Amino acid sequence: MNISVRLLHDIGVEGLWANRMDVALQGVCLVATLLAVSLVDRLGSRRMMILGLAGTLAAFCGLSVAFLLGLKLLAASSLVAFAASYCLGPSVCVFLVMNELFPSRIRA
Repeated sequence: MNISVRLLHDIGVEGLWANRMDVALQGVCLVATLLAVSLVDRLGSRRMMILGLAGTLAAFCGLSVAFLLGLKLLAASSLVAFAASYCLGPSVCVFLVMNELFPSRIRA
């Protein structure tokens, strides 16, 4: 079972709807990753990392409040915001670090 399906079950989304929302969440990740790849040259990896980590922090704060107060819509939107923020920042920047650390003769 995917962790997002388990989180969706915890916030009250049951059965087939949890699986459908997981597929939609993976689509958000795909779109965010493609956007990040196109923006990283213009914004720079440091700025992308900072923006992505700030977004994940805000999403985790929203998710915490949602679980404390039992707000299902806030929890679901915070989960989507976390996935998008992570794909925009830390997920893409890891690949860039490999290019900067190792010389071309080793990478090829």
